[in-house]
Amino acid sequence: MDKNLISVIVTAYNRRKYLPFALKSLEKQTLPKEMFEVIVVKNFEDQISDEIIRKNGWKDVYSDNPSFGRFFLEGFKKTLGNIITVLDDDDMYREDRLAKIYETFNKYNDLIYFHNSMAIMDENGNKLENPVYQNLKPKIKNILIPNNKNFIIKISSLKNIAKFARMNPYDVLFFYITDKGYYNNSSIAIKRDIINKYIELFKKIIIALDKFFYTISLVSEGSIFFTDDELTYYRVHKESYSTFHRFNQKHHNKLYYYKITLRALEYANDLKILSEITQSLNKQQVPCNFDKLQALNTKNELHWSPYKEIKYLPKEFKLSINDLNYLLRCLPHYYSISKQIKDKDFQKWLIKSVPYFILSYIMQITGSEIIREIYFKFSKTFK
Repeated sequence: MDKNLISVIVTAYNRRKYLPFALKSLEKQTLPKEMFEVIVVKNFEDQISDEIIRKNGWKDVYSDNPSFGRFFLEGFKKTLGNIITVLDDDDMYREDRLAKIYETFNKYNDLIYFHNSMAIMDENGNKLENPVYQNLKPKIKNILIPNNKNFIIKISSLKNIAKFARMNPYDVLFFYITDKGYYNNSSIAIKRDIINKYIELFKKIIIALDKFFYTISLVSEGSIFFTDDELTYYRVHKESYSTFHRFNQKHHNKLYYYKITLRALEYANDLKILSEITQSLNKQQVPCNFDKLQALNTKNELHWSPYKEIKYLPKEFKLSINDLNYLLRCLPHYYSISKQIKDKDFQKWLIKSVPYFILSYIMQITGSEIIREIYFKFSKTFK
């Protein structure tokens, strides 16, 4: 493998509309063409995109596998580079993104994971400044070096800090460094060796590829790097699940519930795999684990689906009395942390989570539609 070559894997599944813009952003990269390669994985033919791929001599790979982990691997098998980065079909790179990745990996010899912030754009590529959308962006909250837009730390040092603080390393990063250090495939670059080590588990990942990259890096050796530089353009549109879920919750129709239920089941599957990987991070006794709290929140979402079949969910996807006990014990713990870092949005989420989980558990046992209505009325008070 070429030590200095960057491999860009472009992924496009069922979406043709935005792919040419993603590819054109790669044509504009300031990094010399011989220093990166492009592998486009898609399940369709498109005249405009195919012409861009052909004229640049990029690799075109066909895959019709709906599992994002396996879809990614179809492209990874064709890569030659030592540094791997992803570009989703509806995103774009800033002209200097690959140059920044190259510069950073060459500056820090032990670097295994790179994550940058992103600018938010609409369907037409116009930059969005709406505060609601800006909340999607990763932002470094570096308490050690305030106002510094870059942060790098050795994973061994992170683990020592976490052990001293009696916290999980993931929680240290989430609360004190960056809460979205895993967010968005198109913001991540990772060393090839890390992927190779967990290549069999990639086949089991359905949707949470970005969080998988993050997790396998945290259990490896080396350094991780975060920057507030907006090197990626992240597009929000109605076909994007994350956008649909976040900004259209007022449309409580069957389609909405179907999508949320399906996605929550897929995400719950991925979280189960991730929790098995991170067992090594939990050797010391820590009172709570925010990753586990997020997994329980996914369970909670499942129980608001209007389908009768929800009662046939496997036991591991249902809230148990032990889950409730964990939540009631750990939510105050995380509330005290969020107060220290003055994260008001997170405090708000924690406060409303307690009744949400209790109502969800009661509804799971009783199947009561009345409880469901109480939930919806309650949720409107937090709009």
